Amino acid sequence: MAEAARLASLVDCSELIVEADVPDEYLADLSEGSSVDYRLLGSPEWLKAEVFKVVGSGNRVPDDTLAAQVEAQEGNGRIFVRVNRDDFKDLRANQCYVGRRVEVTFGRQWNPWVWVTRLSGFFQ
Repeated sequence: MAEAARLASLVDCSELIVEADVPDEYLADLSEGSSVDYRLLGSPEWLKAEVFKVVGSGNRVPDDTLAAQVEAQEGNGRIFVRVNRDDFKDLRANQCYVGRRVEVTFGRQWNPWVWVTRLSGFFQ
């Protein structure tokens, strides 16, 4: 039997989503509603957005509903960020920015116990 092939893809620009690859150890600092900063690579302008989904590294199921997907590193989870359509000009002319690389940053909570456990490893 012949293998199935995709004939066409339809891209819906009504909702813009950024998928980011994040090491599992940082996922504890993120949850639904967390604020992140992002920018298109090559752009000097940083914008704000909100996380709407956090997925751990154990759930690496492909999602055919996404126009593009990140190739994740082993041991990394993913976050999905909903961005404001008004932050981008000429969505249709730029094919909804599908596949554009984005840099995402977020604040981490400082936990002194992390340093204690790392330092204690030197004395074992």
